[in-house]
Amino acid sequence: MVPESGYRFLDREYNPHPDAKKILNYAIGTQVKNNDTKSVAQYASFNGLLWKKGVNEKWTEFLADPDNVIIRYADVLLMYAEANIELGSSHIDASVLEAINKVRARAYGVDVADVANYPAVISTNQDELRLIVRNERRVEFANEGLRYMDLIRWRLAEKALVGNIYGLLDVNVKASGAATGPLVDEVTSKGLWFWGLKPEIDDETGLPDFTNLHDAGLCKVIAVRNFDATRQYLWPIPAEERKINENLGQNPNY
Repeated sequence: MVPESGYRFLDREYNPHPDAKKILNYAIGTQVKNNDTKSVAQYASFNGLLWKKGVNEKWTEFLADPDNVIIRYADVLLMYAEANIELGSSHIDASVLEAINKVRARAYGVDVADVANYPAVISTNQDELRLIVRNERRVEFANEGLRYMDLIRWRLAEKALVGNIYGLLDVNVKASGAATGPLVDEVTSKGLWFWGLKPEIDDETGLPDFTNLHDAGLCKVIAVRNFDATRQYLWPIPAEERKINENLGQNPNY
């Protein structure tokens, strides 16, 4: 979610703006230290975003373990859709669209037939549907441990897991307590908060590209990642397995 000034979540105001040194704790009705802004807490969110999925009131008492999800019905529906899409146009029928739309309709809290109140999929083009399903899995299963293997299956890991990881610009705090630095000078003082520009979207993969924000000086590189396509699509065969079966070789580059 994009942070909003005064956004209320779990009885606290969420505001990562560098000037928001204190926020309102609604439960006790008083201002408290804002650990969600980089001008106060060094390890506040590096991108200024708030994670809400799977978080509820129990987190205000202790860090609750998430439910152990084996499989979700949304995964079954999207697997069905993806399989038929990859089989070709002769397998793309109303059941494929319904599978995708059931996932979307549930997210919007409406019936699948209520197409006026959610973005129902109507295309039967294989390339368009492939991109739709891949993006649907990305948003539906965020932080559920499926993304990496999806990227491996689609042979997109060498694109999605390579390059820069971006975050908010630096914030400095003067002795007077005033927030300064690039984030203030280049973003908030120019009315560009939150980030000021939308990232580009790759039409082929659906992956976001934040290069335009970085080139405009609105974010910084906080890490660089790499994916070695010559070896990481295939994992090594364990030595124990090769000892049991001497006919087994080893995968390339291991």
